[in-house]
Amino acid sequence: MFPSLLHIRPFFILLQNSSLSSLSSSMRDKERFIYTVRHGERMDNVDKTWKMSRKEKGEIWDDPPLTDRGLKQASETGEYLSSLPITAVFVSPFTRTIQTATQILNQFNSPPPMYIEPGLAESLNACMDPPGIPSKEQMRYTVHPSITLSFSYSFRKLSPYINFSYTPVYSLPLPRENGGDVGCYARVATTIQSILDNTSGNILIVSHGSPIASSHLYLFSRWAYVGQCTVSTIAYRKGVYVPLSIGDSSHLSNQSNLHRVQSKKGETEKAEELERNVIEERKMAELEGKENA
Repeated sequence: MFPSLLHIRPFFILLQNSSLSSLSSSMRDKERFIYTVRHGERMDNVDKTWKMSRKEKGEIWDDPPLTDRGLKQASETGEYLSSLPITAVFVSPFTRTIQTATQILNQFNSPPPMYIEPGLAESLNACMDPPGIPSKEQMRYTVHPSITLSFSYSFRKLSPYINFSYTPVYSLPLPRENGGDVGCYARVATTIQSILDNTSGNILIVSHGSPIASSHLYLFSRWAYVGQCTVSTIAYRKGVYVPLSIGDSSHLSNQSNLHRVQSKKGETEKAEELERNVIEERKMAELEGKENA
């Protein structure tokens, strides 16, 4: 049912691997933080006809923009994060995640760069084939960032903060996935590991429900599915990533109906099974590591 997990190396095991011998001892020991944020409320959360009407017209139906509430949620999240020393923001390439990250960075005095990473995209079981991801030209922002804009689906110049020189871990089209929501786990785990290997300092991940849960599972062995525009804080300390908070919504003025639970039938059970498999494989890998030491 699930993609093979054997090639996905958990971070605490990676630190014992000779492939990281080039990292200095000070880099391995230095504390850093990862912040994960799920996008804000999207249009089809409140307009139940939004997706079907576009399917019937043959239009893109998997890329809904944020609602006014979603934009406000993202702004409040930015106020919460703006005092933190974040050095880079990695974002799924969909409209709702780029809008969320943009509203967050609007609250920073000195915004860090935003990097578009397809490896953080929505699980493909929830997408068109191929996914309706905006093009680079649609992402480019042509209005001065000091001007406050009300985003709509037709307005797709999304952000002044995107750094287009970034080479992503995954390019489009993404590899096919099986297993429902959990099908994105191997892709997300590979992406997170590459980002960690090639960055320093504190980073912000802005993505979707299942990819955020996948990143949590990869980092601290728990499929922690969270609500929209909630913040999870994970600290790297002495070779281990430790969750300090998961799905914190205290910064939101309205904490109701954040879609904290997977909605598709059977997906929670699949996630629980994947979590058990990951934990078991990590235990086995740790035992093998001790035996070979």
